[in-house]
Amino acid sequence: MRIGKFFAQSKEEESVEIKDEPKIIQPQVKFYRLSDVVNAEPIVEEVKTGNLVFLNIGKINPYPDRRKRFLTALKLCASESFSTVRMVSEDTVMIIPSTIPIHIRNLGPANQKERKAGE
Repeated sequence: MRIGKFFAQSKEEESVEIKDEPKIIQPQVKFYRLSDVVNAEPIVEEVKTGNLVFLNIGKINPYPDRRKRFLTALKLCASESFSTVRMVSEDTVMIIPSTIPIHIRNLGPANQKERKAGE
């Protein structure tokens, strides 16, 4: 009798449809165009959610007025959200949320030159 019940259960299980569910959730990746970089608000929103953001602003270096306006707006927006803006290199800006440890927030070209001189 147990064998008969086993077969009956296995037939019922065969008739049940198994739905495939995604098991891997892809992380969200955002890309910014140069035209988006001129507007600082979307970038600061990323930082407010806790993301560390690196921006390559090398393409706007030939336009000093645009670069100055963007960096000024970025610093203003970042200060409102208690974030830190650092120039990592001549072409790269790092925007750091306040939740990131202080030793990472203090990175910058001046600090790296001091470290190399001290070694």
